[in-house]
Amino acid sequence: MALVIGTNCGFVTVAPTTNPDVGGLPIDYYARATKFTSPVGEQTITEMGWFLNGNPGDPGEEWQLGIYNDNGGKPGTLLASATGIIGVAATWQVASSFEYVVASETDYWLAAVQAASSPQTDCAWFETGGDDYSLDLNTDTLANPWVEASSGVYLMGIYAKYGGSSVAPALVFGCNF
Repeated sequence: MALVIGTNCGFVTVAPTTNPDVGGLPIDYYARATKFTSPVGEQTITEMGWFLNGNPGDPGEEWQLGIYNDNGGKPGTLLASATGIIGVAATWQVASSFEYVVASETDYWLAAVQAASSPQTDCAWFETGGDDYSLDLNTDTLANPWVEASSGVYLMGIYAKYGGSSVAPALVFGCNF
């Protein structure tokens, strides 16, 4: 399998469980982000995750995921974030206690970073298919606002699971006279 937007990266309705079987880029001391467009309708993000590809680095080290707004084609302000602890290699690392409402069909950046480790910790990535990609060097936390060092079109194995519209459905009453 590869990285497929809406299946195992970007905004998804079901959390991915299988290995995307792609290369890896280090996220220890490198914050990386990919731009994705949110789904139709205002949606609540309930979980975020990233695929730990290859070495687990230092098990027990903390990682951080976040959502940024789009600032003219680059990540802007950090809107929400969550942390977790490095687990087993070749598995999805998940922050399940996450809640943030995204606007309909809006560009957001999903980002990941981890404290420096040895050996390095890699996140799944693919050279093409991404809308935009941004890198922030020499950091172990997500900056607010984002600090860009370089950019490209890489697709990172980071997802944001949404659980439905945050807007309550309208009540409809009918009368039959």
